[in-house]
Amino acid sequence: MSEKSLSIIIAGVGGQGVIKASDLLAHAAFNHGLDVKKAEVHGLAQRGGSLLIQVRLGERVLSPLINPGSADFLVGFEKLEAYRYFNWLKQDGFLLYDDLEIVPVGNSRHDYPADLDSFFSSQTCRTAKTSAMAEAIRQGDASMQSV
Repeated sequence: MSEKSLSIIIAGVGGQGVIKASDLLAHAAFNHGLDVKKAEVHGLAQRGGSLLIQVRLGERVLSPLINPGSADFLVGFEKLEAYRYFNWLKQDGFLLYDDLEIVPVGNSRHDYPADLDSFFSSQTCRTAKTSAMAEAIRQGDASMQSV
């Protein structure tokens, strides 16, 4: 890898393992000789709150902070959280999101945006959807859910 760095946003809901996933990514990159910086925003994210993690990795990374519109990858552990941080993704970036829908605490189901799949597929970024919870249940343990 040259001086180029990769910027990755990981978004989800408290309790989904978002911090653990970002730790694994950061450790793997570091173990492969890359410089890694990470920033977490998880104030009230314990069990149900919004969670945003920024990871930058490369030959030399000076800051963990990612500007809106500049992330190479957006990983959404929950569909609304992917939508909430979608503007952080580059136009030609890559979105990986789970089709899981968790209605935020204090909101009702009608507050959840309709047809986010169509929104994501209409954008210029590359997009992939997964069903991690369905797969975890199929494997026999819903606690294994991860993107």
